[in-house]
Amino acid sequence: MPINRGARKNIMRDDWGLVENPFRISAIYSPDNPDPYEKLMYGDQYEEFYEKFFLRPLEKETNRQVIGAVWSTYEANRLGKGYGKSMLMAEEAKSINRRLGAHKLREFGVSEDSIESNPFAAGYCTFKKSKDISSFPAALLEGVKFILSSEYGDE
Repeated sequence: MPINRGARKNIMRDDWGLVENPFRISAIYSPDNPDPYEKLMYGDQYEEFYEKFFLRPLEKETNRQVIGAVWSTYEANRLGKGYGKSMLMAEEAKSINRRLGAHKLREFGVSEDSIESNPFAAGYCTFKKSKDISSFPAALLEGVKFILSSEYGDE
């Protein structure tokens, strides 16, 4: 028997009064041809994403995390599919890479001195057997390719 964590808040319905997700156009996210993206649709999970993958690791004096990953499998259980994890990760990674994370750190109240001494980049990849991305080394290489092909701004 699975655990019961009680009723979970439905942000789209409870906060926005929407019956279905208006941002979901295609079933599978494509970084080359993304659907409309709005970070507010993620609610508290947006801040949690930054807290776990960027802010906490950058706060450490030593032993900083350099690779983080989020993934879901849904072949047998489709509950993990369709919540926009791929879109969140890829679109935020693109945004981070434009200014090496400076504007994102400002968004979370980090001091200018800390921002200047902590530039960072973000990669994104998906496991796609059709592109021979089915192992961690292949995924890591794809993530580096994503970083290197990102558009960079003038900061």
